[in-house]
Amino acid sequence: MIALSHGHSDHYAGMTAVLEKMGLSPQAKEWGESVSQGEIEQLITETQIPIVAHPAAYRERWLKKEDGTLVGPFMPPPTREWEAVGAKIVESAEPYKLCQGCWTTGYVPRTSFEKSGRPARLLYRNDSDFMPDDLEDDQAIVINVKDKGLIVLSGCAHSGIVNTVRYARQFTGINPVYAILGGFHLARATDDEITRTIESIQKEKPAYVIPSHCTGFQATSRIYQEMPDEFMEGVVGATYIL
Repeated sequence: MIALSHGHSDHYAGMTAVLEKMGLSPQAKEWGESVSQGEIEQLITETQIPIVAHPAAYRERWLKKEDGTLVGPFMPPPTREWEAVGAKIVESAEPYKLCQGCWTTGYVPRTSFEKSGRPARLLYRNDSDFMPDDLEDDQAIVINVKDKGLIVLSGCAHSGIVNTVRYARQFTGINPVYAILGGFHLARATDDEITRTIESIQKEKPAYVIPSHCTGFQATSRIYQEMPDEFMEGVVGATYIL
């Protein structure tokens, strides 16, 4: 299964190529005249791989500059293209069970102080109207590791990494947080927001904190300085044995 973190192109641009390499499309074959629709559907669907995303991931997005100029459109993910090479589109605004002990979060409620992941100048076009884009599609993967607790794997944490961790505990009913890794979207955060984020993460008492992607150098270096025992470097291709 594939979980799409959100509908920004830097998180989905390689999807078609990945699906093509997986060779999921059914091969044409000969059928007898008595073939049923069910048999045909089974052939088509049995090799498909689900792509699980929030419905808002498929928005046409825009940016409003400080002088009021609009930049766009940033087109939505090409779902028909994905389906043509073997994907099954699964939309869920709620937590979605990928397998035993593993979920996507769906929409993450925004209850904390975090703001940097959701700039006010983001818009999406709904029919002919421009609407504020609060990035409702942002989601993470949550894994319950037996006898250890939750691993929270964020893609970008536009919702806020603190909100994401809190919601993971809420909907799973599991309190211990074992590891927090992924993008924390603090590259453009203020010093105050970085400080409050680190303080909130420290209260969760995770064994490991692994910032990457959009966390930014300043926030990453401060996490290392203030949580040296929990910090691990987030790098492409790494395998973590936690």
